[in-house]
Amino acid sequence: HNVVTSIYGRSLVNRGVIDIIKAHRYARRVQEAPLSVESTYPLVEAMAAMDLGAATIDLAELAAKQKASGQDVQAFLDAELAEV
Repeated sequence: HNVVTSIYGRSLVNRGVIDIIKAHRYARRVQEAPLSVESTYPLVEAMAAMDLGAATIDLAELAAKQKASGQDVQAFLDAELAEV
């Protein structure tokens, strides 16, 4: 879908499981709170089902916004990624 996902600038495209886990661990240094795969995977899964254009999306920032909003994942993504 031409969507490049990253965690605070660390690309997740063509990365293995260990690299993805390391990127999530790196987020702890930036935001001083853990970022779990369980919090980002539903976002990725929902985005994969959407008809998105080309975009670069930071999953850490998106997960933090979604958690703060209190909305369910799909409603949040529909609003947040409406322009994409």
